[in-house]
Amino acid sequence: MIKKRTCVIMQPTYLPWVGYFDLIKRSNVFVFLNNVQFSKQSWQVKNKIYSQGKELLLTVPIKKTKLATTIDQIIIDQSKPWKKKHLKSIYYSYKKSEYFKEVYPIVEQLLLQENNSLAEFNMEIIKKISSKLFGQKEFIDSRSIEINSKDKLDRIVQICKKVNAKQYLSPAGSMGYLESMNYKEIFSEASLDFVTQKYIPIPYQQMSSSTFLPYLSIIDLLFNKGFNKSIQVI
Repeated sequence: MIKKRTCVIMQPTYLPWVGYFDLIKRSNVFVFLNNVQFSKQSWQVKNKIYSQGKELLLTVPIKKTKLATTIDQIIIDQSKPWKKKHLKSIYYSYKKSEYFKEVYPIVEQLLLQENNSLAEFNMEIIKKISSKLFGQKEFIDSRSIEINSKDKLDRIVQICKKVNAKQYLSPAGSMGYLESMNYKEIFSEASLDFVTQKYIPIPYQQMSSSTFLPYLSIIDLLFNKGFNKSIQVI
């Protein structure tokens, strides 16, 4: 049960892993961070699925950009048949899964959406899957929040205040730079509680495999457990 208005701030990634949706579940307001520099190695353009007992990486092609380009300026390269390839890989990887008929039409609809903006494309996927899992949640695009931050930590604090949050939920992967920036004192001065996500993947049956592969896209869980039962794993 969420006792305080909790904010999560994350970049929109492609077919995110289960832990990403744990953050959504535990938040009151989820802010998509779009107006920051894009990294070609980021999960915004790729994710992994289960295929014949191994991980298979799916990557969204993008048009060439300058180094300082922000996420919201990234354009998907639709001249390449990537959607057809991704859907084919997903189809053959999961066609024998228990919940294929329930999940595949939704995944197909999301991947076939006509949207050239990577940020908009990913946000639509995330919001649709979230609504199927958790019902209505509050999502905000960082571009609609006017702030003038001096660094990453200050940006988090300012966004939390703008959305009237009393608590910030941080993914564990962010602790490295936060600890180097004296975050405890900064959050205390801002009267904001700080909580770290401690999500550990819960094993579930993946097709007929006896070995569990964690950290895959949320769609792996959905194909194997369905939307209703997936909530128990997230």
